Amino acid sequence: MAHHLGRRKRYFTNHLHDFDTKLTKEAIQSNYKSDIIQEIDNIVGLIVSRVKADPRAEDGGLYVGLSGIAYGLFYTSQSSHLTDESRELCRTTACKYLEASLEYCRKKSETKNCTGAAFLLGHLGVYAFAAVFYERTGDTAKSEEYVKQFVSLHKMCKPVDFLACGGDELLVGRAGYLCGALYLQQELGEDIIPSNVIQSIVTSIIQSGRANAAKLNSPSPLMYSYYDSLYLGAAHGLSAILQMLLAYSKYLDSEAMKDVTAACYCLLSCETENNNYPACLNENRDHLWHWCHGSPGVIYFLIKASLELKDKKFGDAALRAGGDNLWKHGLLLKGPGICHGVAGSGYAFLALYRATGHLKHLYRAHQFGQFMFTEEFTAEARNPDCPFSLYEGWAGTLCFLVDLLDPENSAFPFFNVFK
Repeated sequence: MAHHLGRRKRYFTNHLHDFDTKLTKEAIQSNYKSDIIQEIDNIVGLIVSRVKADPRAEDGGLYVGLSGIAYGLFYTSQSSHLTDESRELCRTTACKYLEASLEYCRKKSETKNCTGAAFLLGHLGVYAFAAVFYERTGDTAKSEEYVKQFVSLHKMCKPVDFLACGGDELLVGRAGYLCGALYLQQELGEDIIPSNVIQSIVTSIIQSGRANAAKLNSPSPLMYSYYDSLYLGAAHGLSAILQMLLAYSKYLDSEAMKDVTAACYCLLSCETENNNYPACLNENRDHLWHWCHGSPGVIYFLIKASLELKDKKFGDAALRAGGDNLWKHGLLLKGPGICHGVAGSGYAFLALYRATGHLKHLYRAHQFGQFMFTEEFTAEARNPDCPFSLYEGWAGTLCFLVDLLDPENSAFPFFNVFK
């Protein structure tokens, strides 16, 4: 039976057995391995049969477009736990989807709007993934071509006011550019993106944050708005922006680092009694337990801050963010996805497992993974608008299931805070 929060159902009541300290890692992994592999094959078969390589399906970028599905399949193809046949099916299908996505990008003019510079919702993310895909599949020339296209788009999002709605968040703004650059550097090498490009984006984010903070009389020296909302979560808000700035801390001068650090502590102070984070600054509700809004997304910022700022307060907050309240509230009714679904909650447990090595988090991630294939979930979970997509649907869930098989190397897509 699903749980009611206010007038709206948001999550299933968690009746799952919790961690038993007698369990070993080998037992946790072996108990579920064959089931996970079978579900991966089932999902791949479903995607291949239902999703066509139509360029028009790319609208929505990595987030809900065809390129995101290609990413999920390609990620799956790299798992050594699958058969060679399954891996080849994933790789060849990913190639078809990616080529259709690139055709869409070629046809849609980048000069008439700013979708070109959007990482998760526009062309920028497609180019980043294409650069990695072609490098991995041996086409160095194509890989270099798409790296160049990625780099060139920094000019579009460098102006502080390039988006009237707010140009600093992750999906369409400058934090997304840094996120894509970090992905390319992690996958292709540190020198793949020129340092002056990174510096220009970092500088613009700092300038924008200071201007907004002064305008809004913010308690933080850096504050950002998106459509006039002071979001805190990963999708549009302060946590992902700060996470990306911390990833590029070597580009911050002393005053900028001082402001970033103060902003980190300001966000830390927003933790609620339920160990969650409200969607917006000064909001008194903490009803959302999503990657996009809530602790499952803020947890990556907290882990990154603990690593960069060397303060145990952030690590402790990460443990609370992915603790018993997420276990209670994280079986989301919105579906399987990583943005606002069960896999997104499961990924938070995997992040804590990587951060701490504690088997409780690995076990809980496995339990959430198994729950998505129960009769209860199948009968009651909502069908996402884009059911096969990377962030809302099964392509992102594929990534999560693959990472359950190799938890030491697990990472939420484009959010690897451990490299």
